[in-house]
Amino acid sequence: QDGETRKYRLGAAPVRLARIRQARFPFIAVASPFVKALADAVGETVHLSEFAGGKLATIHVEDSTQAHRVIVDVGAALPFHATASGLAFLASLPQPEIDRALARPLERFSPQTITDAGAVRELVRETVERGFSISRQGFEMGVFSTAAPIIAPSGRPVGALAVAAPTARADKARMLEIGAQA
Repeated sequence: QDGETRKYRLGAAPVRLARIRQARFPFIAVASPFVKALADAVGETVHLSEFAGGKLATIHVEDSTQAHRVIVDVGAALPFHATASGLAFLASLPQPEIDRALARPLERFSPQTITDAGAVRELVRETVERGFSISRQGFEMGVFSTAAPIIAPSGRPVGALAVAAPTARADKARMLEIGAQA
């Protein structure tokens, strides 16, 4: 805290801790070339998420170069039931963990959000069969997305790689193609 203004700022300790974490667990450094390559290949916004503290959150974004694009903010929380990233992550978990994640009431984010746990389980089953998820306007109207889980050597999911496109350029066939690339 500044003695004169009484305002707070981050000190050196959180920055030091972040550097130590990145040196020991270089997730973004390792994954970002793949995120960039996928964004270049598909021409849409691609984002990377990480599971930490019981939540899935965006940690890196490569924006589409097109004028009409989906904006994804770093730090944005990605609900398991309403996003392609969340569905991909859920599909990689053991069944008891999926059940726990779907046991609490599921929030509605758009008119298209699926809030019935049984229907979400069906989406998870489809994701397992396909190897990637698809979400049509589940989190935000006008956005079609697809994602693949990122699996650690232990077999546990650590996050997801997702592509988000405006519905004006995305249909199911295109998202199936992009999802396979993810």
